[in-house]
Amino acid sequence: MIKKFFTYLKINESEQNGDIVKIEFSNKFLNLIEKYKNNKYAKLIYNLHIGVNKDLLLSNLSNYLDIEQDYNVSFLKSRYFGEITDVWVSEKRTKLKITKLLKEFYKSEYIEENIKNTDTEEFTNIINTLKSKMKIIELRGEELLRAFNFNKECDPNFGNTCANFHQREFNFGRFSEPKKEEFDIYVKNPDNCGVVIALENGIIKGRRTFQQGPNLVDSGVFKKGIVATVYGNYYGVGGRNSKYDIAITEYIKNKYNAVSMDVGDCFLIELNTRFKFYCPFDNMYVSFEHNLLTNKPYKAKDLYNNNLKFTSAYHAECPNRYL
Repeated sequence: MIKKFFTYLKINESEQNGDIVKIEFSNKFLNLIEKYKNNKYAKLIYNLHIGVNKDLLLSNLSNYLDIEQDYNVSFLKSRYFGEITDVWVSEKRTKLKITKLLKEFYKSEYIEENIKNTDTEEFTNIINTLKSKMKIIELRGEELLRAFNFNKECDPNFGNTCANFHQREFNFGRFSEPKKEEFDIYVKNPDNCGVVIALENGIIKGRRTFQQGPNLVDSGVFKKGIVATVYGNYYGVGGRNSKYDIAITEYIKNKYNAVSMDVGDCFLIELNTRFKFYCPFDNMYVSFEHNLLTNKPYKAKDLYNNNLKFTSAYHAECPNRYL
């Protein structure tokens, strides 16, 4: 166990600076909350460490927040401040679910004004993801087909998707049964295309595809000559912002600094586009003549070549003259 080094402070003295109150966090807890502070619920927790106007807070506040192995938060009630030597390991520390922590510090009206149920649900899913024993796996080449139920590994509650195999058996929406060759755009471009899945108890719970390669133009977040990565829509159990989606998206963002394919900037890369049939490839466009893939065909024309002709990649068919 790594020993924590903190200075013992009384909240009514050293931790107050005029009207601002600051709460002490352990390094572990601070690192966790900083990572997810884009979520509004986590942001209010983070603000406690940065400093909050005392008018927004309750009186006799607890202090010395730490995160436990079960992802509950432990802290010390104010009545114990003067009698305990090591405030971080005392048996008198209280444990509370992290999703109930705001009520321990903020006035209820302030919470109601700033936090929606969706904010709390999203943060709950983040914590559930951290607690889960799921595995996040990246697939390329032939292995990529697993994400589309080729080997019957997807959860029966995966939800409607026309891209999954074994439509009738798994009731994914009773779409037409896909053909293996429709996925050649993914499978035969292993350097450019992949998919990330959430696997739990041997069952695939969700997926997002991604595409990457050196960008051909300068456009906002994308820089010419620098490898760019965009990820597609989430499909799977729980829908968008489920614990599976959060874990998958975080993996892609952290590993590749990826952004959504819906970003307003122009993602434009070279890859082999010349396949007879395409799977339902969401929100992307291909140039069969020049072997290009983009999310913004009109911007690609303006920035790269105004004579380009793009076709929606969704169930695209490459003309015979290019095959």
